[in-house]
Order: sequence, then structure tokens, then C-alpha cells
Amino acid sequence: MNQNFLIGDKFILEPDRYRLITHNKETPLSKKETELLVTLCTFSLSVVERSHLLNYIWGNSASGDIGLNKNILMLRRKFESFGVKNVIQTVPRIGYMLLLEAKPVPADSAIEINAFKQVVDESTISSVSPDGQEKSDISMVQPLRTWHVKRRHFSCIALTSVITALMSIYFIFIHAFDNSYRLIDSVDRYESPLGVFFIKKDLAGEIFDDITHTINDINNVFSRMSDHAKYYILVSKENISIVSISHNGAHKQSNFLVENGLSHFREELLCAVNNITHDENPSIANETTSSSSFKFFSMRFFSSCQDKNFLLDLNVKRSGHPNKNKTVLQNFSAKDSQGTALFHFDRTSERQEISYPDGSKQAIFHNAPASFNIDAIDVVGNSDNILKIIGEFTAGEVRQTTIDSTYGIFMSDTMGGILYLAK
Repeated sequence: MNQNFLIGDKFILEPDRYRLITHNKETPLSKKETELLVTLCTFSLSVVERSHLLNYIWGNSASGDIGLNKNILMLRRKFESFGVKNVIQTVPRIGYMLLLEAKPVPADSAIEINAFKQVVDESTISSVSPDGQEKSDISMVQPLRTWHVKRRHFSCIALTSVITALMSIYFIFIHAFDNSYRLIDSVDRYESPLGVFFIKKDLAGEIFDDITHTINDINNVFSRMSDHAKYYILVSKENISIVSISHNGAHKQSNFLVENGLSHFREELLCAVNNITHDENPSIANETTSSSSFKFFSMRFFSSCQDKNFLLDLNVKRSGHPNKNKTVLQNFSAKDSQGTALFHFDRTSERQEISYPDGSKQAIFHNAPASFNIDAIDVVGNSDNILKIIGEFTAGEVRQTTIDSTYGIFMSDTMGGILYLAK
């Protein structure tokens, strides 16, 4: 593989070196990731059939399906680590398409990283905060064709670097004032004596003709629970997330994926509420600990309520005290209804906290790519919903805000919006 590719005028793929690079960053690729990306580059902006990828790269081996799914997921995560999302599009029941144009370039035209990096580093000092956190993505520059051309256009490179630095400073000041968007501002909140109902603002007027009537129906269901303390519900176009808390501290956390659009959304919501209040789904066990250095939470996922298709329980342990260190270790493990392990993985995250003038706070987790351990290949590889959950929980960035500190209720932008209880 001696053919390099210029991808979207921002990246260089070097197959011989198994790496994807920009002018100031690089990420290593596995052999399969490299072969897959080379194929997608060869047919960029066109759909590559799944069967072709399986035959060409995996030779139709038994592990091909799960291998292809995993490597597509990992490639997406690596592009996201550069700040670029949705590079590879899934075309349902057909294949995949690289949405950036890829141009073949000679192998000797790759960026001279070592010689070029010093110029970039020196010009972007102002884009890094005192604690070492990078404040904004650096604009990409065109790769240079040869060392001779690079020398001849060194002044252009320096000018581009200066402009890049000024743009970085501009975005730093913009973020210093608006601190990016607040997750809580993306939802409408409705309080009632029995609980709190959140609805994403992009759903306003689309699914509920009478929101008061809907909330009353929800309250009628929860009022029949003698030990009910409080509920929290968040609905988005992708997911219905519910946390129910009893007076004795027991809680249930369930998520129902929205699969059939918005036509029967109200029925799906009321089904989900009835589901979580019935004994057929027992409370998820709490992990007891006397340590304040980690949080533990567990969430239950269904493909939809009316289908009654249970997907998995996802258990998450997050280590690292937020007031003492910014780097946290997150451990994820998933099991089916029988307690059989489906997958597990660990990852490290850099935690950034933003405080707002009204006293509220939002945490942003910048997540490093994770290595997966798939325990049940046949189940995971044949479920689009499970693969979607994996993709959502391995995103490069996750935002979280506290909803109720008394109960330990948090809201995350994962799955289009999700609630969970963590102690």
C-alpha cells in the first residue's frame, strides 16, 4: 500500500505507516482500519457495498461482520478525535460512504511532520489555556507536495499559521463569553408534585397537542405507586429516558429507543411509564461504597416499549474525584437480561467544568478512544441497536449537567438526551 490519500483537504492517510495525520496531529491505525479506510478513499463520495468490504478485506470469514462493524466505529471515533464528525455514513442494508473527497497523492508528498510541527506549535501557544487544555480546534492547512515546494512557500505557511492563531484567539474569546451551549437550555422543563418532565425543544409542538394532559396521564400512573418519591423523564427524537425513585431510595432507570418516528410518540411514552412502574422490571441494584472518589450508575435499554424488546443493562463506574483531578477513568460493561456479558471497555476522559453566571455548572468529558472487548459476538454483531448504543457511549465528547443534587440526577447529551442517577 504505497498510495497516500489527501482526505477532504485536511488529512493525509499514509497506509504504509498505518496512520492518519493532519499538520499538527496524528493517530495510528490498525491493519484492518487502514485497509478499510483505503477502500473507502478509493471510492470516496460513493457507496461501497458491505458485501464488497467483507469479501475484499475479511475474505468472508465468520468474524467479518463484527470486524467490519467494529472498525467502522473505530474509524469514526478517530476522525472525531480530530474534531470532525459524521465522516463515514451508513447506507442502511447497502454499505458505507466516505463523505469527504479523497484524492490519491504520491507516497513522497506526505506532510513533513517533524519540520512543520514546530511552526504550528509556536503559533498556537495562545490557543492553549494555562492548565494545558486546548481551547479550540486548529484550522487545517493544505498538505505540502514536496520539500522544495515547502521551502518556497514557507512564508505562506507562516502567514497561515499566524492567521490560524488569531482565529484561535477569536474563538477563545467567544467561548469565554458564551461558554458554548448549555445542555439544560436545549430542553423545556415541566414541574409537577410527582416529578419533573423534560422535552427537547426541537420536539415542541410536534408530538403533544396538550402537554398538560400528557403530564396528568403520567402523574396518574405514578400516583398508583404507594412508595413513589419522584420521577424524572426526558424525551427526545431518539430516546425516552426515565428515572423513578422510591421513598426507600430504590430506583429504576430505563431507556426506550424511538424507532418508529413521531407518529405514535405519546403512546410509546405512556407505555414506557407503565413499564417502569410495574414489577416486571425490578430495580437495578445499587453498588454500595463509602468512597467519594467514584460514581456508579446503571441503565436499562429497550429497543422500544411496545415491542417489549429488552436490549441490555449498561453499568458504568467513573473513577476520579472531580475536585482533585481532571482525568477520570470510566469502566463500561453490558449484560443481557440473563446476566450474560455482552461487551466491556475502559477509557480515560479529560473533565472540563464550565460555570455560568446563574450558578449552574456543566461538565464536558473529552474522551480518548477505547479498545473494545466483545463478549457475545453473535448478539452484539447482529443488533443495530446495541451497536448504536456502543457508538453513542464512545463519542469523543459528552456533556453532562446536574439536575437534582439531592437524588444525584444527571442529564447527558448521549442518545439525544439521557437521564441517570449516580451516587
